[in-house]
Amino acid sequence: MYEHLLERRVSFVETDRAEIVHFSNFFRYLEEAEAGLFRSLNLGPLALVWGAAQGGVGWVRSRAELDFFNPARLDDLLTVHVWIAAKTSRGLTLGGRISREGLVLARGGIKTICVKPGPRGLAACRIPPALDQALEVAPWAPGWPPDGSDKGRIPGTPPAAA
Repeated sequence: MYEHLLERRVSFVETDRAEIVHFSNFFRYLEEAEAGLFRSLNLGPLALVWGAAQGGVGWVRSRAELDFFNPARLDDLLTVHVWIAAKTSRGLTLGGRISREGLVLARGGIKTICVKPGPRGLAACRIPPALDQALEVAPWAPGWPPDGSDKGRIPGTPPAAA
């Protein structure tokens, strides 16, 4: 599994008085889609593969960035697309794009580190084998485009037609 699509409506609580979504909510949308990606792996309760509870692993953020292009408004139906742009033995880089009816509102990514509970709190760890095997890098992510023809595209994002 290397990607997940989430469709969701903007609720009132996510907007300001002008009914425009506050930028911080875009990160929440990506995280909601990220949880969907992990849930879709069917490796047990979400807390075991995404929450660092019950002896499982979690994912702390070491970097998060989004470029914003268009606003989202109350009751917009958003498509939130997350994918695995890169993977190491101890972490993932997730790409993300939020759109409305094909119009890109924001895109960027989140870099995460796999952690598990230890005697002194959370500690970085290797991605467990079953989880590592289930998480794949999106086929368009590494080295796309090979000729550099898609200038301006954030590295690890799918081509425009994807």
